[in-house]
Amino acid sequence: MNDNFNDDFLNILVYPSPMLKQTCREVSPRELLWKKFDPVEGSLHGMTLLGIPTLLSSMRATMNAVGGVGLAAPQVGLCVRIFVAKIGGETISCINPVLDEMRGKTKQVEGCLSLPGAQLEVERADSLILRGCDGDGKPFERQCEGMDAWVCQHEVDHLDGITILERVGPSQRFLLRHLLSRLESDYEFMKRRSKERRKKK
Repeated sequence: MNDNFNDDFLNILVYPSPMLKQTCREVSPRELLWKKFDPVEGSLHGMTLLGIPTLLSSMRATMNAVGGVGLAAPQVGLCVRIFVAKIGGETISCINPVLDEMRGKTKQVEGCLSLPGAQLEVERADSLILRGCDGDGKPFERQCEGMDAWVCQHEVDHLDGITILERVGPSQRFLLRHLLSRLESDYEFMKRRSKERRKKK
């Protein structure tokens, strides 16, 4: 049974879930070949049973359903280096991404599906080359500019256990103190309710 999978959609983990702080491991050549995962330490129960094609399909469906432009595997409970994103007018899947030749610096207001309600001004490179493997395990590289470059950096941050909260200073975090406090309270409530449900089973 998969605790995070229902009718092709995945639950998105929200701050302060500990999984958002984890550094994800690469998908191995064996996993790419067989299109299924070996055990992944720290992941939610049942997520590795999905297999790579099902995971990517469900991540794309979930991202589109919530109106997002990117979604990383740890946001849905699987600690591997995978993300999906809307880049250059299409939805791409990227496995084991690497960002190269990052140039320019600009600031822009940025949100995050794992920090609902937060809008923070973040500085990022505005040009880069994205390298990785697609959903079939084939290597690719892509020049990304502007918003496309921003999305790639945001999603790779998630794979390194970094959220936009770590990209801003204390003054911006202070302005979010009430929102963060509410999200922390909601998280503790859901955690207690989950424990109670497991006791009843």
